[in-house]
Amino acid sequence: MLAGACISFASGHVLHAQGSDTTASFRPGEWGVGFVVRNSVTEAGVLRFSTPTQAWVLDGSASFDRSSQSSSTGLGDQTVRGWNLSGQFGPRWYHAMSGHVTRFLGLGALAGYSRADYAGISGHSSMSSLGAYGEAGMQYMLTRYLGFGWRGTLTAARAETNTSLLSPQGFLTTSNATDYHVGVDAVQLTGTIYF
Repeated sequence: MLAGACISFASGHVLHAQGSDTTASFRPGEWGVGFVVRNSVTEAGVLRFSTPTQAWVLDGSASFDRSSQSSSTGLGDQTVRGWNLSGQFGPRWYHAMSGHVTRFLGLGALAGYSRADYAGISGHSSMSSLGAYGEAGMQYMLTRYLGFGWRGTLTAARAETNTSLLSPQGFLTTSNATDYHVGVDAVQLTGTIYF
C-alpha cells in the first residue's frame, strides 16, 4: 500500500513535468550515496554509473545489540553482546519513465557475518552466509541530485552456524549447523544523493 502511494504521488507530479526536464537521467562516471534506515539496522551504500543506464552498487549494513537477563540456574546475570555485518555487490539497471521518475532492476552476490558473545557463561556463536539477491524499485527525483523512493529485494543464501558453550562443570559443547534461507523484503524506503 505504501509503495502504491509513492507511485501515485510520483505519477501526479509527472503530469506537471515539462518534456525538457531530464532530472532522471544519469552520466557515465557519476557517483551516488544511497541509504535505507529501519529500526536498529542502518543500511547504506555507494554506486557508480558505467553507462547512463547501468551502475555498479555496493551496499552494506551493520547492527549491534546488547541484552542481559537473570538466570534461574544460579549463574547470575548473563549478558549477550552481538553484532552483524552484511554486504551485497552487483549491477543495477535504470530506466527513466519520465523527467522525474526512474525505475531500476538489480542483481548480485551477498555475504554476511554475525557473532554473539555470552558473558556470565563462557561461550559464543557465529554465523557466516553467502548467497545472491535480486531487487526492483522506483525513485522520484526531487532534484537532479536527490531522489527518494522504494525497493523490494529477494535473497537466497546458505548459512553456517558454529556455537561453543562451556558449562559450569567445565564441559565444552560445540555444534555446527547449515541452513538455507530465502527471504523477501517487499518495501524498503530509500534515498539517494548523486554527485
